[in-house]
Amino acid sequence: MREKTAQQNKVRFLSLAVVVICMLLSTRVARAKRNGTFTLGDFQGVSAQQAEEAWQETQDVNDLVYLLKVLCYQAEVEKDSDVADKIASYGTALFDRAKAGLIDLEEMGEDDETLLELLRLIREHGAS
Repeated sequence: MREKTAQQNKVRFLSLAVVVICMLLSTRVARAKRNGTFTLGDFQGVSAQQAEEAWQETQDVNDLVYLLKVLCYQAEVEKDSDVADKIASYGTALFDRAKAGLIDLEEMGEDDETLLELLRLIREHGAS
């Protein structure tokens, strides 16, 4: 019983930490968006299909994050509206893993600004 409560508290803490970080950096992210820059990286010429296959094969969170970055690049830079459902689906998978305590978003090797921008884009495309 105590272990379950500790796990729930950890998930709540991690969720609150992500929210606080989002609030702190939202101004910077909004500024970058106004400037028209895509801050997650240059994914021009990267195959979303290959990234998706890698994720499906490994189920590794780093492959999932990479896939989401590629899909967000296609949606935001290449204006491909067909990827919105995939972003929502894979973004929800990322959130579900974080909520279940299976991954720690803050320790994924991403800097805060990049992580927050990715989370913002994922939510913007319907992930919950």
